[in-house]
Amino acid sequence: MVKLDCIHQPSNKSKSILKMFSMDKNYMCRLHPIGTFKMNSIDNACATWGILRGGNKIIDVCKERNFDYYYLDNKYMSKGYIRVTKNQAQAGKIIKRSDDRWKKLGIELQPWKKGGQNIVVCPPTEAMIAYYKLENWVDNICTELAQHTDRPIIVRNKPTEKCVELDQNGYIVPTKNSKKYKGPFKSFDEELSDAHAIIIFNSNVAVEAIYKGVPSFVSSVSAAAPISHTLSELKYIETPRYEEREPWLHHLAYSQFNNEDFQNGTVYRILEEQ
Repeated sequence: MVKLDCIHQPSNKSKSILKMFSMDKNYMCRLHPIGTFKMNSIDNACATWGILRGGNKIIDVCKERNFDYYYLDNKYMSKGYIRVTKNQAQAGKIIKRSDDRWKKLGIELQPWKKGGQNIVVCPPTEAMIAYYKLENWVDNICTELAQHTDRPIIVRNKPTEKCVELDQNGYIVPTKNSKKYKGPFKSFDEELSDAHAIIIFNSNVAVEAIYKGVPSFVSSVSAAAPISHTLSELKYIETPRYEEREPWLHHLAYSQFNNEDFQNGTVYRILEEQ
């Protein structure tokens, strides 16, 4: 049995998702609101939803004290799932898995596209910029790309991006301010339709781009890292990797779960017995 402190942010979403651990009798789950939880009291494994509103601090303290941490965040693929990883924010190195969970998703794996013209750059969120210290990330990426290609570079900003700051506790928290960008804005599929490659820090849109046939260049903390060039390899932008994707997709499908998976012990079996 795993003793686990599930520390939830103020949102009901965070609380309800972390509470799912209590559905599995293999986890002895204690639920705590982060507003009253003392970080210096961490003395066993913890679980957190995302890095905002204190999630960043929970992860950092667990690393410092050598306690396991469970990271929960938005799904990799399909509705009704959340991703759960242990001691890392992504699924990590590919583990050989059955294709059963992938097949249940009903996703079409599209052939690699090799005739696209554009390079699509997806900026990291303000939260990722704060946590990984990525100031000037877009400018640096575009400057580097210009040294290796004359292809059109499309920076795909969101219409609005919430600003963040570090509060007195060292928590990354949203502010009342937002960055707003001018359109027109295309759908993601429209951007991919003539894409040669996509450049992403760690957003899960890399997963969607890859199963839709567009190769990616990503950071080492991206779920797509095992089958992509890294951001330090932009010199290969004209010759991206076209890897076999099935083993990676099977692995990702074993890194996201639904309510039934918590109730029947699947989460424990996959995370603790691999």
